[in-house]
Amino acid sequence: MRLVIRPAAAPAAAIDVTNAVVAAIARELDRVHHGNDTLNWLEAEQIVTDLLRRANGECEIAGRGLEPLEALDCGAAL
Repeated sequence: MRLVIRPAAAPAAAIDVTNAVVAAIARELDRVHHGNDTLNWLEAEQIVTDLLRRANGECEIAGRGLEPLEALDCGAAL
């Protein structure tokens, strides 16, 4: 899944920020837990995928490293 944003100043200009977000999460995983760069990247990719699924109303993400969002109703917009 891709994470694409459209800036308010230029809504016609789509910007794919998937790799930037994955990289930020992987860096934070490394900062906190160190470990293997490849495994951190793979875990970060899975977290981004799970966040996108959650945003799209898919609720099949329990136990994937995400804090539960008790205020989030499945299917509701974030």
